[in-house]
Amino acid sequence: MTEAHLAKWDSFVDSQPEARYSYLSGYKRAIEEVYDLRSYYVAMWDGETIKAILPCFVVGLPWAKRCVSMPFSQAGGPLFDHSVGNADIVFAKLALGVLEGVGASLLDMRGLN
Repeated sequence: MTEAHLAKWDSFVDSQPEARYSYLSGYKRAIEEVYDLRSYYVAMWDGETIKAILPCFVVGLPWAKRCVSMPFSQAGGPLFDHSVGNADIVFAKLALGVLEGVGASLLDMRGLN
């Protein structure tokens, strides 16, 4: 992600009442630097506007990868703009994008209600 994308990501996170600090790009950078984990952040865009996000980190061995959203935090999973319809379908598409993007077979979600 470019710095411009990360700024839009953070702006989206700030606009969501359910969001926590662990959704912000600073958390992404901290986890990458401290734990040497690769992040995979997926967003659903409507033009220049983010409508949904799913932040994940790749963990495990090369032959047994899994994605975790969000490690070292009780909060995690997708965030949706309240205008998004069919949130379950959007979530499924985001999750599939993450798994296919990193070649993982498991997506571990934290803090889902």
